[in-house]
Amino acid sequence: MPRSSKPGWIDWVNSAAREIILEDLLPGGYLFGKNDMPASTAWNYYRDMAEFKGPPVVFDQFEARLKDHRKQASKRLEISRNERKMMQHDRNIYPEQHQNHRGELVFSRHPAQKHLRADIKASRHKSMTPMQLHASRPEYKEFKLGVFKQRISQEIRRQKFVYYLEDKQFEKRRQYSEEVAKKKEKEEAKKQKMAEKEAQKVQQVEAKKKRREEAKKRKMAEKEAQKVQQEEAKKRRLAEKVARKKEQEEAKKRKMAEKAAKKKEAKKRRIA
Repeated sequence: MPRSSKPGWIDWVNSAAREIILEDLLPGGYLFGKNDMPASTAWNYYRDMAEFKGPPVVFDQFEARLKDHRKQASKRLEISRNERKMMQHDRNIYPEQHQNHRGELVFSRHPAQKHLRADIKASRHKSMTPMQLHASRPEYKEFKLGVFKQRISQEIRRQKFVYYLEDKQFEKRRQYSEEVAKKKEKEEAKKQKMAEKEAQKVQQVEAKKKRREEAKKRKMAEKEAQKVQQEEAKKRRLAEKVARKKEQEEAKKRKMAEKAAKKKEAKKRRIA
């Protein structure tokens, strides 16, 4: 399936969300046998899971992919049912044999297989010898020790392979989680950088505004000082003008007094 180019849609094929949906469509899963469940109801169940948040899965993509996977699961289930029917038909014609052509019990059809799987899973084979394990259950004793040893080795290999598949799936999810965490960290760093850049821009705007206000204040102060100087110069000119006028009046009075004195002196001389 090619990667979608629709806005908001993620790389679904390589997502952990896809793995969860595929698992839950299997028998025992949340979605198994619930094809009539609306996508919105399923979405409410999955939307808060970490695998659906990073990268975020949108509902439109979830609905489309769920529809596709349900069709695929239904086809696989139908094939499986047909195969079981065919197998049951063959079993009816050729009944399952609990013994082989040599008259030996078939281990895979015997309850001993179930017990052996449980014992291997519980690691009993590590604390007991094959002979001791063989003697620990009556079901085991129905088989020869040599055959039982082979079944022990076979079951160990089988469980190792199962663990390998589980580890592989776990590793895939772990890697995906790390990728999501790295991407989230990168996005957070990007957001922080943008926030710092925005804060720096705001600081620059504020600093520019402050410089403009300070320049305006200085200009007003200079204008006010200039106005005061002009007022003082005007006052000085007026004072000088008043002083000159007073001086002129004083000179005029002296001149008139001198003239009167001369006139009085001349009159005295004529009388004499």
